[in-house]
Amino acid sequence: MESYKRLSSLLRSYNNKRCLLFVGAGFSAGAHHRLEDGMVANIPAGYDLLKEINHHIDEDCTDLSEAADLYVDKFGENGLFKLLTSLYTACAITETQKKICQYRWKEIYTTNFDNVLELCCSQQGVKYSN
Repeated sequence: MESYKRLSSLLRSYNNKRCLLFVGAGFSAGAHHRLEDGMVANIPAGYDLLKEINHHIDEDCTDLSEAADLYVDKFGENGLFKLLTSLYTACAITETQKKICQYRWKEIYTTNFDNVLELCCSQQGVKYSN
């Protein structure tokens, strides 16, 4: 009975647009970015980002922070910014990501630095601000 009361309370909160959504790195899984040759690839998670950076710096680092520092040493902060922008600017999102943004959230917060959430919101007609 207690869980029913909690569920009823949550549903009332949702219907009154009082629920918040917090979006983290897993939200972007399945979204794609465009490669230089026009093909698309998955937006990389942490390990894939490490592999990408290692490829550019010709190293075999196991620590993402260390690899990023070496990338900055080789290509500068602007170079790292360009790389991250190219990897984390989504061109395609999943139906599930779209559906999540269709709900009537009071507010949505994200820790992600990709644009998947913004793309979802804009495609669903949901207004947002950064």
